[in-house]
Amino acid sequence: MLSITGRKEKLSASKGSVIEVSSNECYHTTGSVWYRALLLQNLIAQSKRTMLSVRHLNPLSNEYYSPPLITTAVHRLIRPLPPLDLFHDVGFEEGDVIDAAHKGGWWSGWVIKVLGSGRFLVYLRFEPDVIEVERKDLRPHMVWKDEEWFRCQKRDLIASEFSAGTKVEVKTKVEPFGSIWSPAITIKENEDGTLLVKYKSLGGECRKKNVPYSEIRPSPPPFGSRCFGLLENVDALLECGWCPSIVSKVLCGDRYTVLLGRNKLSKDFDHSQLRISMEFKDGAWQTQRNVNCYLLQWFFFETKHHFVYFTVILLGEDALLSAHEESVNRESVNKRKRGQQPCKLRSTKPKQKTWESASRTPDPMLSSMLETPKAKETRMVLPFVKKSPCWKVFESMEIFKAVPQRPHFSPLLESEEEFREGEAIGATVNYIGLLEKVRDIQVHDSVSMINRIKECFLKLEKHGFDLTGPITRIHKLLSIKASQTRALEELQVAEKEIAEKDNKRRKLEDDIEQVSEKIVELQRQETLMKEEKVKNEKEIARMKYRLVSLDRMVQWEFRATAKAPWY
Repeated sequence: MLSITGRKEKLSASKGSVIEVSSNECYHTTGSVWYRALLLQNLIAQSKRTMLSVRHLNPLSNEYYSPPLITTAVHRLIRPLPPLDLFHDVGFEEGDVIDAAHKGGWWSGWVIKVLGSGRFLVYLRFEPDVIEVERKDLRPHMVWKDEEWFRCQKRDLIASEFSAGTKVEVKTKVEPFGSIWSPAITIKENEDGTLLVKYKSLGGECRKKNVPYSEIRPSPPPFGSRCFGLLENVDALLECGWCPSIVSKVLCGDRYTVLLGRNKLSKDFDHSQLRISMEFKDGAWQTQRNVNCYLLQWFFFETKHHFVYFTVILLGEDALLSAHEESVNRESVNKRKRGQQPCKLRSTKPKQKTWESASRTPDPMLSSMLETPKAKETRMVLPFVKKSPCWKVFESMEIFKAVPQRPHFSPLLESEEEFREGEAIGATVNYIGLLEKVRDIQVHDSVSMINRIKECFLKLEKHGFDLTGPITRIHKLLSIKASQTRALEELQVAEKEIAEKDNKRRKLEDDIEQVSEKIVELQRQETLMKEEKVKNEKEIARMKYRLVSLDRMVQWEFRATAKAPWY
């Protein structure tokens, strides 16, 4: 809707007049861009299709703007400068239709948010885009029609979860980190069920992209200033967004070492560059399930080994959480019963089997790698008392359910009593890690690396681990690698022979090509000689014909002369 301003104005037709030119004829309905320009010729033609020469000017002044965006303009796309004196001190509100100084011109749109301090967030309908501008770069959107100025009435803004200008986060894939959440701003909702957003890429440049709603979420709420714990799920701030990570070390000075993304790249961050990892589900924010920091600190104190940093990766968060929940339940029961006579409680839960006995159906892959004879059901006396909740975690793991183990840990009798259980846990974690390494061996891995894994296994044999399965698997892999080496050697010999035969083939091709070229040249010469022969034959025939004609003429002339009369 347009409202009359009461201001009429005619277009100046003289050379040197400052005017505005448009790049779009349908600006009444779709929005347009108006450029300030200098008229370089007198406006004498009456046709609306007459092309005129103009020079582009800065939208906020009358200075030349280089490079020029428009050098010629159609007569009907030219108008006077809008009468800004009517709205010099006007304030802008949400929904006001405006022109914004952008990319050398005045771009039509509307205000979607008043930011304060003379700054506004506006939507540009011609691009489309959402930009932040100052008050000096805005003016009311004016329409010049029939030599009269009109102003657009305020636009009704429809509020929605992802309306234009809303701050969101969009899931993008960035190598080598995998999926990260990039801060973005919404531009418009598309009819195909996607949302046009603008975000910053890894190189720092702003990009616009249509994304499905499943890859968009609101900006997470602030989490406060608490410290992060060891192995806690966090998001680390990169140049292009927030990368899901895990705290691997707590450093001094509010700094942390985290493992970034799916490839677990290690990097140090300040506290201000990290936030709690949260998930937006069912319209609400939920904190990612983290490993209990108290339990992990106890692990580290108990074991005195660096392998604790990898416990979560090897055992899994769910298993550790379940061990922690049981300890919390026991502690709460003890607190309630403190000061009372202890009584025996019969648990309704089935008793868990120890990690020396099998329970569920084993994983076929684990069974093939860990196949060992069944252990005899005898009670073993260990050099320590099992107090750590880690043992229940180990009992629940598929590896020990597939093939039971009965390590005796007898070498630990030489260690201090306080360290024995921790070192036993360390040996068990190392055993699990080595099994994972065997499963992850690739065909291109070196023989020396496979042998190192074998040597590490053999060091655990003294603790009573049954290594028949993994050692047998390693020997089989080494045998395959040996076959692979022989095949590679044969392949190298074959490649050498192929290269020699290929050289001979190329030489024959060169010889054939040379012979072919000679044949072509001989054929060309033959053609020329045939043409020359035909030419000579024609010349000979012509000369014979001329001689015959000359002889006939001589004979006729001789006879005519001899028989000529005497008078």
